[in-house]
Amino acid sequence: MSTLRPHSEYGEALKALKGQCAFCLPQEPFVIKDYLHWSWIFNKYPYWKYNTMLILKRHITSFSELSNQELQELRYAEGDIEARYIRSGIVGPESSFGTELLMFWRRRVDSPIKKSVEHLHLHIAPEFEGAWSSILHQDAWDIDMNLLKEDAV
Repeated sequence: MSTLRPHSEYGEALKALKGQCAFCLPQEPFVIKDYLHWSWIFNKYPYWKYNTMLILKRHITSFSELSNQELQELRYAEGDIEARYIRSGIVGPESSFGTELLMFWRRRVDSPIKKSVEHLHLHIAPEFEGAWSSILHQDAWDIDMNLLKEDAV
């Protein structure tokens, strides 16, 4: 029986931790593979099927805090994880999900809404048709590109 839970239960689970970091706690039985600096785990509250996460074992909140050793291992782990998704048949030309992996970091900046664990982690999942449909903004193309340029900030 799966110990994974519906994503709708995620908010209540975070409240129950009473300020503890969910990723600093033991992750068994969710660990797929441990690396020296990283743990690859199943997402306990997945967004999509086969949604996994790569979690840094050291508690930091920003990608810029990674050490050179952690970055080197991240490169290795990313390749290893991609290969496992392909070998398993979850991702690839014969897969019902598709041929690509979604991989993304999330970073909340001074958000009053604390829905996410403030511990650096990478989400990984097979991309499938409609994977982003509920989070894509219909007018995403209609922006002021100058807002992020150096001379505008």
